[in-house]
Amino acid sequence: MVHRSYIAFDGLRVPRPLRAVNGIFTSSSPDGLTWKAPVPVVDHINTVEPFEDKPYLACDTAGESPHRGNLYVSWTRFDVYGSKDPAHKSHIWFARSRDGGRSFAPPLRISERPGDALDHSNTVEGTVPAVGPRGEVYVAWAGPNGIVCVKSDDGGWSFGKEIAVAKNPGGWSIPAKGLPRHNGMPVTGADQSRGRDRGSVYVSWIDTRHGDPRRLPVGIARRRRDLERTAARQRRSEGQRQGTAVRLDGGRSPRRLREPRLL
Repeated sequence: MVHRSYIAFDGLRVPRPLRAVNGIFTSSSPDGLTWKAPVPVVDHINTVEPFEDKPYLACDTAGESPHRGNLYVSWTRFDVYGSKDPAHKSHIWFARSRDGGRSFAPPLRISERPGDALDHSNTVEGTVPAVGPRGEVYVAWAGPNGIVCVKSDDGGWSFGKEIAVAKNPGGWSIPAKGLPRHNGMPVTGADQSRGRDRGSVYVSWIDTRHGDPRRLPVGIARRRRDLERTAARQRRSEGQRQGTAVRLDGGRSPRRLREPRLL
């Protein structure tokens, strides 16, 4: 079965819209060609406040997971999209389905520290959930505090505190010639293999740590469950893309992340 998540909205950036809706939905397909009716994760009728944005979905397919079959969706919620009012914030929200995407439990806010509502580098965004080999759920995002990550050990019912992955110099909103908009938001993955890195979690992003946004260095953060020592920095030859590596804890709740390593 194939699952997808997406946003649907009308009336955004209109002072007094004649029609206003916004929400996050999922649907499933047996073949990627025909799709079942959409299922609401969160659905606001007759309003665009708060505004739900950039949902990403993960499925628990881990063989040893007690939560196998769960679906997880995480996204950014804006109090008022695009607002310059410092009272208006953005947070990361999360919802889970325990019946294969036929329904979703009420959403949960998983970010401790908010971002602004401008949809820029100080807004918290870029949440791609990842599932570990024992059903651990990881969600990382970018915002005013750099790249941070949270972990759930109970199938998305609750999450631990935010831990720092790395700074992202220049923020996630990075200009790129020829593109009207370009971002370096993080993407998260987990190793479910039987290899030596089983349980490792990987977070990749783009930042400008080397001072030239045209180079667009790519960062990869990774932490293995039995390694917490600081990684030595390495560089490849001039002109190649550069990145970072830090290992995330795959067994216990992550305590500390190693410094980025250039790739």
